Amino acid sequence: MKTPLAVIKGYYDLCFPDRLAKLTDKQRDILQESKDSSERLVRLVSMFLNYSALESGKLVLHLREKRPPGFAWANWRRDGMKPLFGSR
Repeated sequence: MKTPLAVIKGYYDLCFPDRLAKLTDKQRDILQESKDSSERLVRLVSMFLNYSALESGKLVLHLREKRPPGFAWANWRRDGMKPLFGSR
């Protein structure tokens, strides 16, 4: 399903910016809307494939807490400051 959509997106890329022929503003707008829709469809298909993989057990999520990079949690505690959200 994703391969035909990739081909369609490739043809849209050929049309921009006026590679094949000079486009009117209306034609360019229509092509842009079509291209945007095809990109949304690719994302939707990807989401369904990921969901299907989760349902079948082929894809496993490993959830864990992630702290912002470069944030000094140890300094927070040492300086007597308290986190805004939850306890750390």
